[in-house]
Amino acid sequence: MINEIDVFEISRNFSHFAWNAVRWIYLRGSADNIVGKLYSAIRRGNDYNRETVSIRLLGRSIRSYFSKNDNPLIVAHPSLVGILRNHPNLIYQHGELIAPSESIVKGASTVFVPTDDVAQSFARGGYSSDQLCVSGLCIEPPLVRQAEDAFAIRKERLKGNAPLTGAFFSSGSEPKKHIDQLVTGAKSVVGEGGNAIVFAKRGGRLARTLDSVKKQLVYQQLTIDTTSLVSTIQPALFVVEYDNRYEENTMTAKLFPEFDYFVAPAHERSNWAVGLGLPMFIVGPCYGPFAPLNCDLLLQKGVAFLVQESHEVQSMGRWVDRMRNDERLLDMAQGGWGKVKIDGFARIAYFLLNNYPV
Repeated sequence: MINEIDVFEISRNFSHFAWNAVRWIYLRGSADNIVGKLYSAIRRGNDYNRETVSIRLLGRSIRSYFSKNDNPLIVAHPSLVGILRNHPNLIYQHGELIAPSESIVKGASTVFVPTDDVAQSFARGGYSSDQLCVSGLCIEPPLVRQAEDAFAIRKERLKGNAPLTGAFFSSGSEPKKHIDQLVTGAKSVVGEGGNAIVFAKRGGRLARTLDSVKKQLVYQQLTIDTTSLVSTIQPALFVVEYDNRYEENTMTAKLFPEFDYFVAPAHERSNWAVGLGLPMFIVGPCYGPFAPLNCDLLLQKGVAFLVQESHEVQSMGRWVDRMRNDERLLDMAQGGWGKVKIDGFARIAYFLLNNYPV
């Protein structure tokens, strides 16, 4: 039996307050203000290998909850490794393409990493080779199942001259600079005759900003019940509003065959550019310790293009056309396909079933 535990549900009193404070700072931290500076200072000072006051406060209820439970416990955030380092069967799933120092926390019995390069970083951090398992990229299984067919179709579209379709995604914290760039980029794409599918959390900053844009462009709302896909209206702005991650993932999988490229900050979806053959346009600035390193890696691999200057974002539609015409988009797609395993979640599940039979 698999149980999914939410730290907010099991934390009590001061621990619960501390987790809510962390979430509040995260949601407001990607900004050029006093909260953003506080967030950056906290992130720079993170060392989850030390038993700090914050670790004790955040971990008080969590440690109590798992104190008499030795079942396999999977965590995906370094802070939880620091909190639960004494748990006998602690498994750390590090899904990022890079491993900054704050992510390498001792105390897990097994660590899953996506690539050999990341495994080497954890080895230098003190983990033995028998504790490290290279899983491949952890990409949503519904996307993996259709990845090969979608890539073949995408290649043909990138070689042709029909309008291309870009998918636009924000990060969970929705910093204003990212939102401005996503909306401006989507308008530019549609203005140049392409299609833009924007995924926005209902009631969030991106969804609210899009409300004014809908009046300026040919626009269609897409929902889980949508039967016709993007090709029915061109060029147009398509908006997918969702309440939770399940709805977002469902619509992403449904529309994925339509994607010719995607536009997003350099966060967890960076795996798509490296493994799915889906060219990426990165919006900046790159906040936090992970995004800048992800950005550098994606640019180095030639699977992404950085657009963060205002003139670049305003001209995104022209960039897309120019890069398709000189086959750069095709090169980016081919550079991100077939180089690494993309079924990391399935490989982790197989490992767990074989090592911890139910």
